[in-house]
Amino acid sequence: MVGCDGAAAVKRDVSWQTRAMHLEQAFAVGVEAMPDGGALFAASFEGTLELGGQKLEGRCLGGDSHANLALVRLDAKGNGVWSKTLPCTEPTALAVDASGGSVIAALFDGVVDLGDGPIKPEGNGRDLLVLRLDADGAVRWKRTHPLQRAQRVSALGVDGQGNVLYAGGITGGLPMGVTTPTPLLADRVNLMLGKLDATGAPVFGKVFPSIVWQTPRLVVEPDGSSRLAATLHSHRIDVGGGKVGTEGGMLIARFDPAGAHVWSKAFGGRLDAVHDIALDDRGNLFLIGETASWLDFGGGAVGEGTEDGTAPVVAKFDPNGAHLASRALIVASSGLSGPAAQGSSIAVSPDGTVFVAGRILGGNLDLGGGPLGATAGDFAAALDPALGARWSTFTSSRERFEPQNHRLAVDRDGGLLLAYDVVRKLRSGGATRGLVVGRFAP
Repeated sequence: MVGCDGAAAVKRDVSWQTRAMHLEQAFAVGVEAMPDGGALFAASFEGTLELGGQKLEGRCLGGDSHANLALVRLDAKGNGVWSKTLPCTEPTALAVDASGGSVIAALFDGVVDLGDGPIKPEGNGRDLLVLRLDADGAVRWKRTHPLQRAQRVSALGVDGQGNVLYAGGITGGLPMGVTTPTPLLADRVNLMLGKLDATGAPVFGKVFPSIVWQTPRLVVEPDGSSRLAATLHSHRIDVGGGKVGTEGGMLIARFDPAGAHVWSKAFGGRLDAVHDIALDDRGNLFLIGETASWLDFGGGAVGEGTEDGTAPVVAKFDPNGAHLASRALIVASSGLSGPAAQGSSIAVSPDGTVFVAGRILGGNLDLGGGPLGATAGDFAAALDPALGARWSTFTSSRERFEPQNHRLAVDRDGGLLLAYDVVRKLRSGGATRGLVVGRFAP
């Protein structure tokens, strides 16, 4: 990767990188930092996956989705420590706790055996699975939930007592632990938030009637309070403090450990989307998304303001939701009728450095130190706590090679863990897919 720091071109040091190519299907779900300096990576795949010296076979013979779960534990040098795969199981979210234990949410539609006997969906479709593992990958507990209609857990978090919080979308039925039906917008993806205790027993589950798209995101603090973000499609939403939003836009909200509403805010409209959120050690909230217009988070309008593409935007809020900083990662006009750049992931290091990543689909991205010089490719960047540019780096898309679905985490030494999946177009037509995990030095 090459990049831009101020006006000078720089090259970021890559500590290690491992990849698996020639897969029939591949989707990077998450990467998380482990206490010993290593990483835990989760993905959905089909084919033969070899990553960090670990080899996994993904063949779903009893289900309809053809998705298989891959979970790979890597050490501080990117070498494989252990791995697991579950056939006919599509992972949708990953989180780790302070001890290195992990939680995975997934959908499964075939027979799954975790070593304590096979399980299968209760109906004809897919059921929800939440799986708790210890630091060595052994199963602590599992919880399944039959689905009457579609549900997807898109974000997980673990608090200091080992409780698991989740967020996602639901079109019908009841979330885990809910026994009283909640009115929903029919045939629409409504927002849900819930909590399981340290043994997997439901504590609470909430549904907020709405229409959300993209994937809701969640971050959890040690005391069990949480922050939630979602992209609204065409309705206002009430998450406990009254309706906010217009016809679309970005939602952010805070809840206490019992799931009670603390505050909520919405920004923008149907041209705006939020893709990820993160917290720093002071409880400040950071978000990354995109806008195709001008967007005001509370400190004045930011954005590209063009009709031919979108610009990534980053914002920072204090623990009470007050605006602290915001900016756009400007994209020069590309002449496209669709997005010009997308900001997909964000993470914050203990020293306050803000890392962001995404895709350049057309145009020329400028983080403040001058254009990167790429008209298409993927980017990663470091911003200071006030969101000023520190460094940025990009990979130009080679013909037939498209990175996407970036996932970020910061390890114990301040290094940036980056994972994504790629699509490689074949000259003969069609495509193969791959997965990449690596680390940038601090």
